[in-house]
Amino acid sequence: MKPVSQRFGPRPLLLLLALLVCCTSAAADRLRISPDDLRLRVAVSEELPPSLRREIRDLARSSPLPVENGLVQTEQLLKATFADRGWKPKRTAMVRYYFLVARLEQSQQFSDEFLRRRLLMEKGVDLLNTYLATLNRQIGRAVYTAASPVEPPQIAEFPLSEVEQSETGELKILRHYPPPDIELGRENLRTLRDFAGQEKVLLEQQLERLEQGEARFLSEVSTLGQELLAMREEIRGWVRVPGEGLPFSF
Repeated sequence: MKPVSQRFGPRPLLLLLALLVCCTSAAADRLRISPDDLRLRVAVSEELPPSLRREIRDLARSSPLPVENGLVQTEQLLKATFADRGWKPKRTAMVRYYFLVARLEQSQQFSDEFLRRRLLMEKGVDLLNTYLATLNRQIGRAVYTAASPVEPPQIAEFPLSEVEQSETGELKILRHYPPPDIELGRENLRTLRDFAGQEKVLLEQQLERLEQGEARFLSEVSTLGQELLAMREEIRGWVRVPGEGLPFSF
């Protein structure tokens, strides 16, 4: 059978290589890990027994990425888990490198969760602003009535799992708010406005704390990435990296 380059010419082969570069780089970016570290991780995995690789990955999955002093906590976690193995410095360094890569892979899940929570709370604030504006207009036109007092029941806590608004204007965030209706009477509309205003403040405060936590998280991810970069040359000297020397990085 003829080689690919002879059967199809050089252009399809170059396109295939370019596609591999694009796809792998996108995956690396999604995982916050460079292609060099992904290739080096493959080489390191060949030096570690399958049972140890599973143990390291399970440890990375079961231990959340810290948002402060991550490297210190990482060292403590690895020492507590593997202190009695009696490894030589080379094996210890390889395990540490493999763990850091596995931990950064978990960072994508945390990023997704930060995004999910932020979008829900931003949506909640927008819906409450609209709800409050509608209440204010209706309060100006409503009259005092003998309608039963209303108090929107609490249906959720932070972190939010969903935010809903029906076509009639019914709103579900932390509380379940009825559709704004002038027939509820001025006092009930004012009561709904008070609850909705308080909830909006809570959402804005929670959103601010979330943004601060995300900033610390991203800083920690950057620190772990720099540590991987610092370890790269040492680890590279112990293993044969697949794809090294090729004109394209994949």
